[in-house]
Amino acid sequence: MNKNDWKLIISIALIAIILLVFPLMQSPQEDPLIKITIDGKLYGYYELSVNQTIIIDDRNTLEIKDCCAKMVSASCPDQICVNHLPIRKYGESIICLPNKILVTVEDGATNTIDAVVQ
Repeated sequence: MNKNDWKLIISIALIAIILLVFPLMQSPQEDPLIKITIDGKLYGYYELSVNQTIIIDDRNTLEIKDCCAKMVSASCPDQICVNHLPIRKYGESIICLPNKILVTVEDGATNTIDAVVQ
């Protein structure tokens, strides 16, 4: 390998490191929120920093504890959502397909209303 090959390898490695580290260094604007939707309709927003238990349409139970959200019970037969790992990072989600429930972690700053259109 000649000198130019080493320069290319080092350049690619530095770019890869920058692309991997940059998102980790960005701090969120607001505390994360749990967004729950049922069949595409908003059910509610809940603070991830507050320990609470949410009963979703008498079918599923979501527990928020220690800044993690986990589905603890569901009326669906497959129980995939109950066996899902707890979520806590932005963009993570738990989906219960039979009950059409979607639970996602969102940035609290993105959920403010900027304008009302009539």
